[in-house]
Amino acid sequence: MTRNEYEQAQRRLEESRRAGVEMVETAYQAQMRSLEMVWNLLGVPGDPSSPPRGPSRPPPKRESCPRRPLRRSAGGGRRAR
Repeated sequence: MTRNEYEQAQRRLEESRRAGVEMVETAYQAQMRSLEMVWNLLGVPGDPSSPPRGPSRPPPKRESCPRRPLRRSAGGGRRAR
């Protein structure tokens, strides 16, 4: 291996390390944002360090559909034993 080849290999390793550290840092930042978002959404009651909970939205209304009447058997719904 020549001095030039050694320096090229060293530069490749340094670039690889830099890219890896940058990737890990980006993943860490995304995890921290996600954790903070969950914390803000939960808002644990009675915990003063918990962020205040805003008014919750009511669940979406379900469209009503007519129900079919239940079928009853000839014996009043009871089975013979």
